[in-house]
Amino acid sequence: LTSTTTSSSLINNQNNQLTLHNKTILQTFSPLLNFVCGFKVKGRLKRRCKDCNFIIRHERMYVICKTHPRHKQMSMKKKEKNTWILTDASQSKKRAW
Repeated sequence: LTSTTTSSSLINNQNNQLTLHNKTILQTFSPLLNFVCGFKVKGRLKRRCKDCNFIIRHERMYVICKTHPRHKQMSMKKKEKNTWILTDASQSKKRAW
């Protein structure tokens, strides 16, 4: 009886070790997800509640809301050609020179 119980316990131990080893090898990795609302990019910003605040950073205007993070908005960045300073010479059809 003792030999069969010891052999069966050895087999069980080996099976447990194999299953433990397989579990560590085949363990799936679940990434930590951070659910954060991103900014809505809009042409014209508006306050959606009394707690929304306007902030200007990096040539953009932002709406930040602490109570409702889904209210976050960001203005579109102006294209470079729309920021040029136009003079009389650059706007006329005929050049003065």
